[in-house]
Amino acid sequence: MLAAKKDKVVKILKKAIELYTPVALLFLLLSQLPSSPNNPFLGPFKEVALPFLSWFAFWTAPVFLLAWLALLVLDRTEGYTFLIELPTLLSPVVWLTVLAQATGETLNRLRFWRNLPTPRTYRPQGAYRLPFQGFWLVANGGPDPETSHSWGILGQRYAYDFVIKDSQGKTYRTHGRRPEDYYAFGAPLLAPADGVVVRVQNRHRDCPWPGFLDPFAWSILGNYVLIRHGEREYSLLAHLKRGSVRVKPGQWVRAGAARAPA
Repeated sequence: MLAAKKDKVVKILKKAIELYTPVALLFLLLSQLPSSPNNPFLGPFKEVALPFLSWFAFWTAPVFLLAWLALLVLDRTEGYTFLIELPTLLSPVVWLTVLAQATGETLNRLRFWRNLPTPRTYRPQGAYRLPFQGFWLVANGGPDPETSHSWGILGQRYAYDFVIKDSQGKTYRTHGRRPEDYYAFGAPLLAPADGVVVRVQNRHRDCPWPGFLDPFAWSILGNYVLIRHGEREYSLLAHLKRGSVRVKPGQWVRAGAARAPA
């Protein structure tokens, strides 16, 4: 009974944070937009919207902070995630990336509102497969709020983290203190569907301490391959081994073709 009530409270807190974040980001975005006499819409809009958003932010920010702290205490996973991500506070580049992602998040929510695509309503334009061979374990990710990688972040809502485990349930050999100790590190990855490579990163350093975020990272993606499979339909393979990407922007790839080691 107590566990059920705790889960219900955690769901309410997550939903409240999910609803509050876009409004706060919209306030920050509007406050930075310059008024222009050539734009008769923006000036009056700011005059009406900013006072309301300022009032909203002033009275709800303490509640948001308390809800976030309560979530860290009640949800062990959220608490662990916070501790792991804490080193990124030292990286201004990562903060800028997060801000850019948050801005895009807000704009997408305003654009689609309640018509966001879901696994039930969206029909992929191509045939997809898993981006690897053999047996891997879904460490994080799912199609609903209970299992999602990050349900409150649209760009990561349907993301998946995959790992390789041995017969003892371990993801690494020896002591697991180096990236090379992990079975998935350097394993070949495949294109999930036919498409065109849009962007790649192949020079980001590998995090020297697995399990924690690198405070010296200059991208939250690390090394990655971004592939366009259709109109507004992309796949992203991220957190790849440095120097492992074998494709270039503009290159056509076939589903199942090797692209890079993980």
